[in-house]
Amino acid sequence: MPVPASPDPTANGARDKAIVIGNHKVTIAEAILRSWASSKNPQLQRAFVEIAFGKVPDALDITSKGEALKDVVRIVVHDGGDST
Repeated sequence: MPVPASPDPTANGARDKAIVIGNHKVTIAEAILRSWASSKNPQLQRAFVEIAFGKVPDALDITSKGEALKDVVRIVVHDGGDST
């Protein structure tokens, strides 16, 4: 059974194969990453940033420095729909 291709464009030889765009020779990986960097799709932009600079944090704690919060108040917002 064949091994599925990696979603990472730098794998599977993509960094070694070149194509010509206009008069500029680029690797397939470079062409993919350039398209991701300029995409309007946030998922592709995030994938580009993670490959170029490392994983994007899923959450950022700017209030408690990682310590448990005391006296947390939870606010529940209802959509105002009829619950009958």
